[in-house]
This record gives sequence, C-alpha cells and structure tokens, in this order.
Amino acid sequence: MIKTLILGVGAVSIFIFTLDFQLENQEDKQITSSLQKENNPPTQPQKKPKVVNKSEESIPNKASKEREYNLESQMVLLLDNALEAKNQGDFQKSLELLNQIIDTLQDQHSLALERLYAQASFSKALLFRFQLNNPYDAIQTYQTIQQRFKKRQELPLLLYYAKAGFDQAQMENKERSIEIYNDIIQTFQSSQEIELLKKFAQASFEKSYLSSSDEAIEIYDTIIQRFQKSDNPELLEDLYNAQMNKAYVLEHYQNEIEETIEVYDEIIDKFSNYSESSAEEKVENALFSKSFLLMGDSYEEAMENFDKIIDKYRNELDEGSIKTPPQKMVFSLVNNIEISLISNNDDTEYQELAQEYFSEDSSSHTEIEMLNILKNAQEEDQSEAIQAWEEKHKDFQFENWSFDKLEEWNAQMEESEIKTRIRDYLDRFIKHYDSPSNVKENKIETTP
Repeated sequence: MIKTLILGVGAVSIFIFTLDFQLENQEDKQITSSLQKENNPPTQPQKKPKVVNKSEESIPNKASKEREYNLESQMVLLLDNALEAKNQGDFQKSLELLNQIIDTLQDQHSLALERLYAQASFSKALLFRFQLNNPYDAIQTYQTIQQRFKKRQELPLLLYYAKAGFDQAQMENKERSIEIYNDIIQTFQSSQEIELLKKFAQASFEKSYLSSSDEAIEIYDTIIQRFQKSDNPELLEDLYNAQMNKAYVLEHYQNEIEETIEVYDEIIDKFSNYSESSAEEKVENALFSKSFLLMGDSYEEAMENFDKIIDKYRNELDEGSIKTPPQKMVFSLVNNIEISLISNNDDTEYQELAQEYFSEDSSSHTEIEMLNILKNAQEEDQSEAIQAWEEKHKDFQFENWSFDKLEEWNAQMEESEIKTRIRDYLDRFIKHYDSPSNVKENKIETTP
C-alpha cells in the first residue's frame, strides 16, 4: 500500500486525561449546569402559583434553609481565600483553609454543600500533588472523595467520584491503576446515565492501554456490546473508537487481517444507518482502512472501495459544497494509480482525475511522478527521468507512505534487466521515505 492516512480516531490516538489545575474543568461545568437546573426549574406557563398562608409556612424548615444558605456563603468565601493564598504562594495557609471547609462540611449532605466539599478536597489534593510534593496525601485525599461519593445517587457527585479515580490513577503504578479503572467500570457499566456511561468507556479505554493485546480486545468487545444498540451520539462515538481500536490491535499486534476487515464491515454497517456528516466520515474511515487490507488479496475490491471515496468527493467538488479535495480523496486516487501499476491495469482515468482536481497539490504529483517512472521503467531505461526527479525533489520526503506493495510487485518479477532496474529505482526513492516516527503509538502492551 502507498498512502496511509492517520485517521483522527481512537485507533491510533490515546485518550489522555488532562489534569485540571483550576478545578473548573468540563465536569465542573456539567455539574454547575445540573445545579442551575435544580435551582432554577423551568417555569410552567398558565399555571397559577400556590398561595401559601403564613400559618402554613414551616418555620423550622425556613430556618434550616437560611442556615444552609449562610453556611454555603461562608464556605464559598473560605474557598476563595484558600485559592488566593495558594496563588500567593502561601500553601500552608491555603491547606489550613481547605481543611476547615472539609471539616465543617464533613456531615453536610445537601448537593450544594457536597459540591463545595468536593471542590475543597480536589484543591487540597492538587496542593499536595503539585505544590507540597506530597503524593501520599494527595492519593489519600482522592481516595476519601471516592469513598464519600461512590454510592451516592446524584449524578454530579458520582462524576466527582470518577474524576477522583482518574486523577489518582495517574499517580499509581500499573496494577493499582487497573484496579481503579475496574472499580469505575463496574460502578457505571450498568448505568442508564449517559455521562456515567461515558466514564465507563473512558475507564475501559484507559485500562486497555495498560493491558495485553488479548485483554485489550476483550475490553473493546465489552464497550462494543454495551453500546451496540445505542443511538446516543456520544455513546456512538465511544462505540466507534472501540471498534477502530479493536481493528488496530487485530491488524498491528495480532496480524488477524480477516478479523480486522470484519470489524471495519461492522462499522460500515452500523454507521451507514445515520445521515449525519460525522457518521459518513466514520464509514469513509472504515472503508478507507479496509481498502488497504484488501490490497493484499483483492486489488479489484480495494479499487472499488477507493472509487467510492473518490466519487463522493468528486460530486461534492463539482457541486461546490467543498472547495478543495480532502486527503482521503487524494490518497485514494494515488493508491488506485499504484494498484493499477502493480496489477497491470490502465490508470488513465485516475491520472486525468488527478490533473483535474488537485493539479496544485505538489506532494501528490511528486508521488505520481515516481509511480510513472516505475511504470515506464518496465519498457525502457528511466535514468534521466529519475535523475531529474531527484534534483527537482531533493528535499522531498514520502510521508504516510509504504513501499511494501511496490517491493512485493518487484520481487515477483522474473529475473531480468527490468527487475534489476526497478529495484534500483525503488532503492533510490526509498531514500526519500520519512518514517512517521512522530506519531504516537497505542500504549497497548504486546505481552500476552
């Protein structure tokens, strides 16, 4: 295969949990939104408010709410003072204020006060972790948060439990991290809350990166089974990432090509049922990846799949819905030119399309020039052509590229001057190959 596209999917990318130094991360925003909804329920039009006589008011209940409100205000002020002390470098004072909040709210269980307790606890853990260089107490604080909130029913508090687990796992060794991820997985796997199911998926992915290839496959299968029947866009995204990750492991770690193709077919079947552009992109990614695997045994089917991608974007370019050819179209065209070369088929159509749709794409045309030199080398010496190519493109590097199929094509030739000549040309072109060493590899371990 020639052009390999680094797809923006979970198969190659790693889910990195970003540290939150200021506490107001995405989870806090979600929690804030939940609190706002609870504190500000939607109004009901044309519904008269109930008139409550003073005699019906519960004075103890009113006094209790006032005390809670006053306590909340005091804790907010203390939290602000703690963060200010931290920013000024007075870490000990900040720690004392945070401990005061935590101690005061230890037996308070309203949602607003629990949230303040969690914020103070996370601030304390971060203080131990980064300012006081005390990982032991940071871990102890995270564990306390998890123990407090794990069995609660409120979504915001369960999210705090998960966040504490993810933060702690970053500080632990492999075995302990897996234990933490297992705890989150078991806690949320059967949930019906979308946010909690996302945490189940996140913990599963994190665990997979610490696991053997066989274990990773099992983890991805668990996610796939859990989300296979879902229509929720966020869970479908995790389903897709699990499928692509599974395909990646099957291909690159276990060399199970047929099984990998089956996974790509499952993606195509699933996401072909949705009309959103994101679903179409997922189908294209699977189709594109599948085509490379088919190049080993079925050139015709591989070309047909690339043709589908080419035709789709060709129509969009002609309609004006897109202005420039996307990478997948460019790569598909170049790949079909290569397949035509090694399968001895006419590539005129693809050459014309390349001139029509991306004549200004210097990189792809440099690659096509190389393929044309190799094609013409079957008939006559191309010394002048390759020398001119080398002088013109002396700084060019083949990126996202593989010479495997071209080398296989050359190796299968009968011993002759032509075979030797093409082998020499390939060696000269390979010197311009730039291995994608800057691409992060999946962290899955290769030991069984």
